[in-house]
Amino acid sequence: MKIAYSTKLTIRVISLFLFVFILSLKNNLQAQNNPEWMYFRSGIVTLADAPVYQIAIDDSLNKWCLIYGSYLCKLKDSTWTTYDSPDYLYSLSIDKDGVKWLGTLNGLMKFDGEKFDTANPEIPLKWVVSVATDKFNNKWLLSDAGLIKYDNLKWTIVDSLVSEYQNENHTLNKLVCDSANNIWVASDTFLIKFDSKSKSTYTLSDFGCPSNYIRSIQSDRIGNLWIMSDLKLIKVSDNNHQVYVPDYSIMTEIFPGIRNICFDQSNNVWIAVWGFGLLKFDGTNWTYFTRYNSGLEDSQFYSIAMDKLGNIWLGLQWGDVYGYRKGGVLLNVSENSLNNFRDFSLSPNPASDFIEISFSQNDIDRRVNPTVDGIAIYNVFGEKIINLTPTLSIHGEGVTTRSYYSATPPESGGDKIRIDVSGLLTGIYFVKVGEKIGKFVKI
Repeated sequence: MKIAYSTKLTIRVISLFLFVFILSLKNNLQAQNNPEWMYFRSGIVTLADAPVYQIAIDDSLNKWCLIYGSYLCKLKDSTWTTYDSPDYLYSLSIDKDGVKWLGTLNGLMKFDGEKFDTANPEIPLKWVVSVATDKFNNKWLLSDAGLIKYDNLKWTIVDSLVSEYQNENHTLNKLVCDSANNIWVASDTFLIKFDSKSKSTYTLSDFGCPSNYIRSIQSDRIGNLWIMSDLKLIKVSDNNHQVYVPDYSIMTEIFPGIRNICFDQSNNVWIAVWGFGLLKFDGTNWTYFTRYNSGLEDSQFYSIAMDKLGNIWLGLQWGDVYGYRKGGVLLNVSENSLNNFRDFSLSPNPASDFIEISFSQNDIDRRVNPTVDGIAIYNVFGEKIINLTPTLSIHGEGVTTRSYYSATPPESGGDKIRIDVSGLLTGIYFVKVGEKIGKFVKI
């Protein structure tokens, strides 16, 4: 019996690690023929200075590039398609139905992949400088009429922003929806936060950075707001803030400036710095990718985005795009293969009392339902030791047994599930959600 049991454990160990290895090998095979840095030339040469002002990625991994002016370009794998807009473009947002919403000089447009349509609401608009889509698929516009919300049925002026617009030195031009569905609006010098009940105004002095210029604002995967000045990063959470400054001393040719940031599955910050390169910040340590220590040949970055394969896309000043991924840029990935890539992250990791499964926007958009997809934890022997499928409540009331519970059910707009792991022995464990796998360490 001991031999039989030992053999059974061995088979389980081999099966589990073989499954993980096959997924890893599959990803590596797709990348092995591509370098870590790839340059994609758009062919937009009609303007001496036509920066890729914004990059948005759809569910099929197409990169949609808003080239400042009147060009909307799609990069599919290594093939460019250029769409000449009938209006001057300011901003781009892709909603959950794949529709591209464009803020323009003369209002609002929609693009369905083939044609541009004027989408101005009943509210008169002269211009729309920024567009964003929240997790409930509402569209938000920052316009001459103020802050406008479209819930796919009606248009509402949330705030006319009259007093803010009266000061011509403080043009409002930045808009972001955070994971808690707060709406942030910013000028070059101050910010406004709209929650469900109130409106609050802040200056950079409130966050320890007086006399700094707000280059951009973004929200990370866990709800922190990040403010980018020319040389600093400011992280704003519910009760505090923190200022981070990269080391620019190794760069001497051009005065650098932070342009924009994005976040990977582990909530690491990736930063596009004009005249410097690409930075990674894990909350403590900085990693620098410059022309002197990487495959970069140009570093005049204006925009940045990350797809769910881990590719980072950087928009350049001249209308072109760089792609970066450690181990090689992944291209030509089939729709079926996309399902094999992890669309969730685990934190804290290592964990002692609990882990939280945070779903990526790709899975939130599809309304991932853990009661259907199944969530299970395996030990290194391939044994399923926790199975949440039978007990997880879909109404947010929690799991009725073994103290596992859903903190914010995905089907109601949440994106996290918390699991009690305090009773597990110290070691390595695997979390399986549907067909996707993550790993964590229990301490």
